[in-house]
Order: sequence, then C-alpha cells, then structure tokens
Amino acid sequence: MKKAIFIATMAATLGFASLSSAVNAATYDKEMEEDLINVCEALSSNSKLRLHLAVKKSRVSYQELGRGLVCNGQDAVTFASLNGADITASLLAKRAGLTVDGVLAKR
Repeated sequence: MKKAIFIATMAATLGFASLSSAVNAATYDKEMEEDLINVCEALSSNSKLRLHLAVKKSRVSYQELGRGLVCNGQDAVTFASLNGADITASLLAKRAGLTVDGVLAKR
C-alpha cells in the first residue's frame, strides 16, 4: 500500500497507560509518528514478524497500541481485520487482552 495512505491513518489518540488522558497525535515527534505508521503498515501486512519488529521499534506496548492506536480512522484490530490481515489482528488482540470479535462487534 502507498505510504501516503498511512500518513492519514494517524488519528488523534494513542492512550498511554502512564498518562491519564488521550494524547494528541500532533504532539508526537516525527520519529514517533513514523513508528506508529509502520505499526499500521505491519498490521495490514499480515506478518507476525513485521508487526513484532514495528511494535518493538515504536517502544509502545501491545496493550497501549490495542487500546489506543487508530489506523485509517479505525482501531488497530478492526483495521487489520478489514484489510484481510487476520493473523496480525489476532496477535494484537491476544497481546492487548482484547478479542477480535469483541472489537468488531463494537462497530
């Protein structure tokens, strides 16, 4: 997919456990924004290895990503599922303590 599509994927919230409120994406430095875009790209790739490496590089936990990352206006698990990346959707949901069905049922 084109990288330009994923630049638009970053929405306003990524909840951090150490912060009491949502963080605005505009406050991220360029490197953090690119790392989060890489996580979204890895989610759509359906590659466990690529997702693991992107999450590790971002220095954000699976739990925080599963609960706060927004890709193309959708939560991360839904985004992966709708892009046919069921393997990475399941992995993120498992590591974040979510269920794929539960997240998709909210939509």
